[in-house]
Amino acid sequence: MHLADGILPAPYLVGAAVPALAGVAYGLRRTPDARIPRVAAVSAALFVASLIHVPIGVTSVHLVLNGLAGLLLGWSVLPALAVALTLQALFFGHGGITVIAVNLLILGVPALLCRAFGAPLLRRARGHGAALVAGFAAGA
Repeated sequence: MHLADGILPAPYLVGAAVPALAGVAYGLRRTPDARIPRVAAVSAALFVASLIHVPIGVTSVHLVLNGLAGLLLGWSVLPALAVALTLQALFFGHGGITVIAVNLLILGVPALLCRAFGAPLLRRARGHGAALVAGFAAGA
């Protein structure tokens, strides 16, 4: 879900910007140079997946993939989502520039929760079955 520009008052925007910027900075610090291609690929997948719209009644929905991205990237998901959301806002008008921090928190917190609950399942996985279940749960 993307909030559009002009919906939230300035105090909410500033209040969301502080933890969003801190989370992106923390995610960047925890991203080793060797993982940057993976983060970039997941960010591109997030961006492209958002372009697939499925009409439902008078509205439409689109893929988000934040849970799966969180499971794959951990804290690096926040910079990946920030890039994808910024490109969506600039190129296609999804969301808005002033609410990028709010949208980042809306998508980033569930992504981090999927990582927190899904990573232990993956560490204990014996074979592909448990990994499939964790991936499906994060995607759902």
